[in-house]
Amino acid sequence: MVLDDLSDPADLEGLWPAGPAGKVLITTADAAGLPADRRKLVFPVGVFSPREALSDATALLRDTAARCERVLPRGDRLTRSVQESLTNIAGG
Repeated sequence: MVLDDLSDPADLEGLWPAGPAGKVLITTADAAGLPADRRKLVFPVGVFSPREALSDATALLRDTAARCERVLPRGDRLTRSVQESLTNIAGG
């Protein structure tokens, strides 16, 4: 299970797996809010710089536009519209 951007540890109530079979990955700005017995491994990760964030988002949008070609019908008006929108958002 992946819980992204946890802000309130109370949101975890009832979600912890019982027994050794389950695994949970949590992203949070403040790991101190997690129960001590549940902090098996804390791996600090910095935030993206604005340049890194733009580069990552642009690559994701371009990849998504390319996937549209493979998934959506070729020549379809919706396909072209989605691809054009993603390409424009990605900056060309």
